[in-house]
Amino acid sequence: MLKGLSRKVIIVKSPDPEIFEQAIFIVRDDFLSSQGIGEKELLRQAQAAANGYVENTHGWHRFHRLPAWGWAGIGAGLLSCGWVLLRVFGVA
Repeated sequence: MLKGLSRKVIIVKSPDPEIFEQAIFIVRDDFLSSQGIGEKELLRQAQAAANGYVENTHGWHRFHRLPAWGWAGIGAGLLSCGWVLLRVFGVA
């Protein structure tokens, strides 16, 4: 359902298309008139927010996409290290 409202929308292209294609920001109606911020500054802030999101999730995104055999290998390696430590230090 669509309402007959007009909204200011800022669409920013993604700095890393592997995560998302675009970021869409909906600007509050009262913000531009009350804050005195120009459109260029608003666009700069939207781009900075999109870049900040990519920087915060970039490392986890690649680690999260590790295939199942990779997770199995990590688990087997950790179990092997634990077993070796128990045998070496003789904790029984």
